[in-house]
Amino acid sequence: MSKKAVSKRMLTEYLEKLGQEAITVNDEGTIITRVVRLAEIVWEHALGFETENMKTNTITAVKPQVWAINLLYDRLEGKTASASEPGKSKITAANKMSALTRAKLNRLAEEKKSK
Repeated sequence: MSKKAVSKRMLTEYLEKLGQEAITVNDEGTIITRVVRLAEIVWEHALGFETENMKTNTITAVKPQVWAINLLYDRLEGKTASASEPGKSKITAANKMSALTRAKLNRLAEEKKSK
């Protein structure tokens, strides 16, 4: 295994360990981990929220963020996040499946034509 792969694995393991650490407890006594709080933050950004500026005593509405909506939609649909490398084109799982389906349908049409 390359040093780069080992480094990535170590980082992932460390992030997972940190993510499971408790940061607070809610009113019902349930422990809230960093991962749970991060998920809550993503949901807040997907739905939009209001924030209060204590200095000016004003409330500002934060509009729903497209990146958060896309992230949640992809995760809830079972799509994995793709890590792109510079210079390489991104091929999403949906595009790959569309290409495979199109190829299969074309193959079936050719078989039917030849019969």
